[in-house]
Amino acid sequence: MRLALRIFLVVIFGAAYWQAVRGYGFGLNAEYETIAKDVAGTGFWLALALIATELLRVFVMRRARREGLASQMPRLLFDIASILAFFCAGILIVSQVFGLELTGLLFTSGIIAAAAGFALQPTATDLIAGISLNFREGTVKIGDWVQVANGVVGKVSQITWSDTHLVTLDDRMIVVRNSKLVELQLMNYNAPRRPYQNKLRITVGYEAPPERVAAILTTAMKAVPNLLADPEPYVIIEEFADNGVPYSMYFHVPDYPEAPFITHQVAINALRFLDQAGFAPAYPRREIFDGHEARAARGIERRIDIAAILRRVPLFDSFGPEEIGELAGGVALLQWKPGAIVVREGDEGKSLFVVVSGLLDVFKQMEGGEQRKVGLLAPGQVFGEWSLLTGAARSATVTAAVDTGLIEIDKERLEPILTRYPETLAELSRIEAERSASNVNVMAFTPAERQEIASVGMASFLRAKIMRFFATSAP
Repeated sequence: MRLALRIFLVVIFGAAYWQAVRGYGFGLNAEYETIAKDVAGTGFWLALALIATELLRVFVMRRARREGLASQMPRLLFDIASILAFFCAGILIVSQVFGLELTGLLFTSGIIAAAAGFALQPTATDLIAGISLNFREGTVKIGDWVQVANGVVGKVSQITWSDTHLVTLDDRMIVVRNSKLVELQLMNYNAPRRPYQNKLRITVGYEAPPERVAAILTTAMKAVPNLLADPEPYVIIEEFADNGVPYSMYFHVPDYPEAPFITHQVAINALRFLDQAGFAPAYPRREIFDGHEARAARGIERRIDIAAILRRVPLFDSFGPEEIGELAGGVALLQWKPGAIVVREGDEGKSLFVVVSGLLDVFKQMEGGEQRKVGLLAPGQVFGEWSLLTGAARSATVTAAVDTGLIEIDKERLEPILTRYPETLAELSRIEAERSASNVNVMAFTPAERQEIASVGMASFLRAKIMRFFATSAP
């Protein structure tokens, strides 16, 4: 609509100006004829400048939308184009419409411009700085997150003639003069690439095996869904501290505003996974000896406390120290390489697995034969317990996504405990019923089993099924 209006103005003023130039006139007296000719000529060249700027804007915005850059186009770009177009129109009006010599006019304009430049030097500096920010490749563009020298961080929302507008994370507007922005140190969090690298440090005691801690922290980062997988996250020991070893976790987030939320989730995973493995962040401590007391031997503790890990598993909350000790006796930590299949859907299964470290992908067979990923298992989680407790076939295929450590507990190890402590069976049934209730619609129950679940409830149904499988009797 705006373009059509400007074309209409060009046609109207152009026709009138052409008529005046050709000498046809407007039927007025000589004085008014001259005025009408000047008005028509001035209107024609100004309308032509208007249509030129509009065509440029339409062309540039169309290209920008095609490349997904429409929101990053600075207003200053179109302002400068408009000034150039109207400057050229002004020169043409002076020379073609009013018939004045350009040499004297340009000389006079130069003197005026020099005087104005001295008077408006700060404004001119801001203008030049704004042009530099807009057109110097790789500096800053609309939508970038930047930090200026005084520590203010904001998203560039607009670059005007004199100022750059920043919107902070708490939705506040900060206005910085362009000249100051160029003079001061400027950090662009989105250049040269949009993804932003963040760092989180956690200190663990010297007794913890560093390779295990690094693997646990790497898993903590990879378990966060929004964290970028490429570049891969990594862990580096950069120094040593009085109370332990500081581990620095480096990872990339899609954009700067997401960094606090993703870092929060990485921290939660790191604490949870370290706890599951039997470690904890270090705290300041001092050891005092009276001179007669022998100093305790120090070193890296590589022994894995299986019982401590099993005590952290919610499925075994009802087990006492004796049951946990018996369950942990003779059990070892199994290591799986990335891509290794731990269990396969449909296979017979008489064991469960506790994830100690690493990550595992869970796949289900769809109706068309496609293997679809339906879940992710992280340290502290348990899988395979349904097959162990009821003898049912494996309900999914589980593969190691990274180097993974698992504890496997089979039926032969669990059966004596359930036989001697039948009250543990009832509690185990209740816990597993709560875990399985949300999946009742997707699990492979027969119509008769579904009817029994609806009649007696999941806990009672599961307890009876476990009793039949382990051949135990009710207390």
